[in-house]
Amino acid sequence: MKHLGFVVAALFIAHPVLAVDTQYESAGFQFVENALLDNRGGIYANYLTTYPNDPAAGVNHQMLSEYSGLAMEYAVYANKQDFFVTQDSFVKTYLQNHPIQPELDLYSWRINAALTTPAASSATIDDFRIIDGYLQAAQKWDKTDYKTAALAAAADLKEYTMVNGIISEAASWDAAGVYSSDTAILSYFDLPAMQRLAAFDTTWTTIEQTHYDLIADSASALGNNGLYRLNYNLNTGTFIEQTELNTIHEALIAQHLAEAGHTELAQQSLDFYKSEYANNGGRIY
Repeated sequence: MKHLGFVVAALFIAHPVLAVDTQYESAGFQFVENALLDNRGGIYANYLTTYPNDPAAGVNHQMLSEYSGLAMEYAVYANKQDFFVTQDSFVKTYLQNHPIQPELDLYSWRINAALTTPAASSATIDDFRIIDGYLQAAQKWDKTDYKTAALAAAADLKEYTMVNGIISEAASWDAAGVYSSDTAILSYFDLPAMQRLAAFDTTWTTIEQTHYDLIADSASALGNNGLYRLNYNLNTGTFIEQTELNTIHEALIAQHLAEAGHTELAQQSLDFYKSEYANNGGRIY
């Protein structure tokens, strides 16, 4: 559905467990604030505005739920409550305001620079990030309304994106209804977010286990070599064959496994990338 339009900004906020008050972290945050942050709270897909339009990707000064979710998680780890409040306002005002489906609590994955045309579809990984940001912020700053926002969006994830017990990559909507995608993307399975949700809705315990099991099956399909099948056809119940595997998505799967405590598979991934790094002159392709 999309890609990381501005890699530097994404890498800065993609690993909140590393967010500490260092010169580099401070410089990165200042760049986001001064060069990428719209005055209404959205984060630009790119610093430049010269990229060709792409219907499947956020470009130029379009704004993405991806960046807001990452920013919310980062704000909690970095204890930047004002920054979190900015993101909370933006996602509720612009990404969760669906005139044709006013009761829907999922988030449009992209909106145009003028903030007038939100996408009529979501991206599950970004919904999870926003949900997880809300849950962690609710705990850190004792904000009940954040928990309420998280649980409402999580309920819609279950209702509108789940097919045969598996959460798909997205939901789309029009005036007639809300529809699930027929594909699941394993890097979108935010296992630690599912575990946090289980504290409020125990069905998420089973959901998390089901999604972990599918990741484990995908690892077995590749010989448990540290990599995973990425895409799963929800209609046929089979993995989609691929000739190449995207490293960002593969690493996200491993990160989710590690954060959720599934250490055996996470270790296989770490071993794979350490070997690749050593054997390719310090490069990860």
